[in-house]
Amino acid sequence: MTTIFHIAETPDWNAALKQGTYKPAGFEKDDFIHFSTREQVSATAERYYAGRRELLLLEVDDTDVQDCLRYEASPSGELFPHIYRTLPVTMVKVVRPLILGPDGSFSWPVSPNELDRI
Repeated sequence: MTTIFHIAETPDWNAALKQGTYKPAGFEKDDFIHFSTREQVSATAERYYAGRRELLLLEVDDTDVQDCLRYEASPSGELFPHIYRTLPVTMVKVVRPLILGPDGSFSWPVSPNELDRI
């Protein structure tokens, strides 16, 4: 089992909790949900979410989504996990705030190395 991560906006996640499934903005266009590996989260957050607040980090076990999970190359060639369906909220194991530092960089709510122990 490997944990994969998705950065969500709080209003989108709150709507998902009411509906039972999560579908971020852009899903209709892409037909998948963008995820990151543990090593990719910080760079993804800084690249695409700089300056934004009210962000959450959703954690999903890859074994729960094997039927619709694909690792695909970004323009840089790096492989990112994508889930090709909406995500039942029950598959999200942990939701944490994604912290924006005073310098604009993102940091983990806990050390990435400690995630395995939580």
